[in-house]
Amino acid sequence: EGVNLNRTNEYSNGKDIRAALIIVSCDISGVQKLCGHISAFASCHRCEKRANNCNFGSMADMSNWFIIKDPVEHHQKALEWRQCKSNAERERFVKVNGVRWSEILRLSYFDPIRFVVIDPMHCLFLGIAK
Repeated sequence: EGVNLNRTNEYSNGKDIRAALIIVSCDISGVQKLCGHISAFASCHRCEKRANNCNFGSMADMSNWFIIKDPVEHHQKALEWRQCKSNAERERFVKVNGVRWSEILRLSYFDPIRFVVIDPMHCLFLGIAK
């Protein structure tokens, strides 16, 4: 559909423009709010690794590490979160599923897993990463 600019320097009758959001670059906190992820202490925004599953140096079985999250499942869970009737119900849902609704998920093409880049310089400045 796009947006119509009433008038530009080159187009006195206006111009239709279209744009797509293909990357989100922000700190971890921004990613969580913008894309419907929860705290990085609970789970990674990119893979199925959860913070409560510690690894103390054993690399014997890495088959369950780095299983990439499914963007379709993320979107479905976010829609389910939206159907919750109360804040308490939503909090319980988030603890189990690790997802909340975000308005950016209205963009049918947007992938909240692959389109995210954590800004390392901002994280270093804030002291999040060392």
